[in-house]
Amino acid sequence: MNRFAVEPTHCAMLAQRLKTETRPQHDQVEKIAHSAKIMAGSLSLAEYRELLAAQYWLHLAIEPQMEAALGPELATALAWPQRQKLGWLRADLAACAPGVLTAPVPQVAQTFQLANVAQAWGALYVLEGSTLGGAVIRRHLAQNPQLAGQVTEFHFYGGYGPLTGERWKQFQTELENWSQAHPAQHDAVVEKAQATFALLEAIMAPHLVSA
Repeated sequence: MNRFAVEPTHCAMLAQRLKTETRPQHDQVEKIAHSAKIMAGSLSLAEYRELLAAQYWLHLAIEPQMEAALGPELATALAWPQRQKLGWLRADLAACAPGVLTAPVPQVAQTFQLANVAQAWGALYVLEGSTLGGAVIRRHLAQNPQLAGQVTEFHFYGGYGPLTGERWKQFQTELENWSQAHPAQHDAVVEKAQATFALLEAIMAPHLVSA
């Protein structure tokens, strides 16, 4: 039985709001993250290392807070332990940029907070959307001649493998169920999703340039 079942409301679907209202931040992050180079197969090893470092610091800021912010019921429903990616990022970095693992964490990542479940949903929307897109990115990275022979595995960009689509659908279902029962918190979810994109941009900006 749906844990959050309520009568349908007339408010805009939260998922559509998230997609629409985070589009500018999403597009800006793609721009500074060398999206064009990734798709063209011309990303250098140094640029790949920088992307991994940025994702590592983003996840380091968010993942340790997520379970407490979601609460035990939602964390279980979302299979949160299986969605954590810090281990994948550490494995990727250990293979090609181990110094990142002992480098100082950017100050902006140290101050990012998840104060409640609405904020957790906003941050998780960004992380899970990135995982979904990572499946496409991985294919291009694997075919990139500049990485051939230097990067043999893509743990982070491999996402959940064959379960990636299924887990995105599960995320969407749980988000919609929760959102129907908490319409007054939709704004907080969207604002935190925007703030999460802003955090990633702030981490990337000193290192990456527009491509």
